[in-house]
Amino acid sequence: MSRLFGKSISRINNNHNHNMETLLESIVARKRSEIQQKFNKYDTDHKGYIHIEDLCQALADCGLQINHRIERIIAQVESNGRIDMTGFTKLMTGKKNLVQKALSGELAIPNFAGFCDDLNKIFLETKKQNPGNLANYIPELGTVDPEYFGMSLCTVDGQAFSAGDSRIDFTLQSTMLPIVYCLACEQVGYDRVHEFIGKEPSGSTYNAFVLNSENKPHNPMINTGGIICCSILEPQDNQSNRFGNLFDFVSSMAGDSKITFHQRTYLSEKEHGDRNAALAYYMRGAEVKGLDGKRLPEVLDFYFQACSIACNTEDLSVIAATLAKGGICPLTNKRVLQTSTVRNCLSLLYSCGMYDYSGQWAFTIGLPAKSGVSGNIMVIIPNVMGLALYSPKVDKRGNSVRGIEFCKRLISQFSLSIFDNLVGGVSSKVDPTTDATPADNVMVE
Repeated sequence: MSRLFGKSISRINNNHNHNMETLLESIVARKRSEIQQKFNKYDTDHKGYIHIEDLCQALADCGLQINHRIERIIAQVESNGRIDMTGFTKLMTGKKNLVQKALSGELAIPNFAGFCDDLNKIFLETKKQNPGNLANYIPELGTVDPEYFGMSLCTVDGQAFSAGDSRIDFTLQSTMLPIVYCLACEQVGYDRVHEFIGKEPSGSTYNAFVLNSENKPHNPMINTGGIICCSILEPQDNQSNRFGNLFDFVSSMAGDSKITFHQRTYLSEKEHGDRNAALAYYMRGAEVKGLDGKRLPEVLDFYFQACSIACNTEDLSVIAATLAKGGICPLTNKRVLQTSTVRNCLSLLYSCGMYDYSGQWAFTIGLPAKSGVSGNIMVIIPNVMGLALYSPKVDKRGNSVRGIEFCKRLISQFSLSIFDNLVGGVSSKVDPTTDATPADNVMVE
């Protein structure tokens, strides 16, 4: 009996091993066939190799810019400007890389061209409207062309698209505050920062004379909180080094981009910054902790300098994408921020990022965002992409009118809100992170 049982077990094991070998052979054959089909697709001359130019065009069609990172990946498998089947197989079967993800349809937005077509339509429809006013309480902001309208996006994989005046520079203004907050958390720690600054929306305007029940600014995304953050950033260092470190930090978040500084806006803010100066002295009079009362002119000067750092929507979308990717810049693949810092920042942006419109924004749009009175809005779609908008005419709260309207239209069409994909939900929106149609999103019992 035991011998019979042993033979049965042996036969079962042999059959199992044979079935596993057959399955593995099938998987390998299928993978080889898929790679061959992809190779044939890009071997346009049918000569047994892919021209680098054709491969780069395919990557550009996916929304990727050919930068040093992609060039290094291609250099490992190309020879004399070509990639043969052996090199292509190595590219597609080795360690997961950006080129492999693109050619396999695994980037953050798979149908990038179609998504961008839809975004461009939303952009053109939004452009027809232009209510609001220039924020001329800072005189230099009142001199810009009110018709400017730019939009850019950058996904967590580095796919990029822009429309309109995407290369027009603007000062970041309050959109600088989450960046200053992140740098403060990295330098002195989250706990230390929030000894001096709260975590709640104020319910008041961004420049109101109001503190919370603990005698702190309500959050880091309003003027009082931003002034405190500027006060605790490297207080022992000289002004030149403090500004240089902040400037370099912004550049690293933007993919080592050449961001700028707008001297005229800085001087305009400094000359007409009575309200912010009054806020600083109000906090000193209230004995708010974290504010270096002996150095108020230097603190205010640093605050004005920070708000006068300038970029365009292309750069700002990369900064937003760095936050969307948990602190890793999608263009350089370098970690700029710790994940915990990004998490805390996005939580605050969701509840406090849009001035006293923040509650309505959270309900209507459902995404972390920050606006500046120059007319810019930075929107973060976690794990997907960053979005930047610029239109200088703002509403009574200081938010770009066109920017808000664009985001409303975007969210009405695409399931990008953090609450759109609830388990068991039914949605008529398109999910751009998949190839699914709205009908595919319907759940049936």
